[in-house]
Amino acid sequence: MNWLYRKPSPRLLTFAPQAEVRHYVRTQTVSEELARLAQILQAWRDVQSRVANVIQREAGIAETIKVTQIPEQHIPKIENFAGDKLFQKTFSQLPTGFAMGRD
Repeated sequence: MNWLYRKPSPRLLTFAPQAEVRHYVRTQTVSEELARLAQILQAWRDVQSRVANVIQREAGIAETIKVTQIPEQHIPKIENFAGDKLFQKTFSQLPTGFAMGRD
């Protein structure tokens, strides 16, 4: 099972630093995966040139997204999200807001 990179979309751990991948495998996986740590780290190293290419190619894309207000009919749903205790606990130390992005 190639969990680091499977077409068509890369796995998030592909973009994580190697130390984070190593820590994740050591603390969050079953023993069979831990036994494959060297193989997993080699697979991670093998895709890093593609990762660097994606990072370079997509640099600045986020800054091109236009932000617009959420249509009125969706405000009750947003208020429901914002009122959720888990949401509030998770983001209590961060500024939050809701908007729609379009390119």
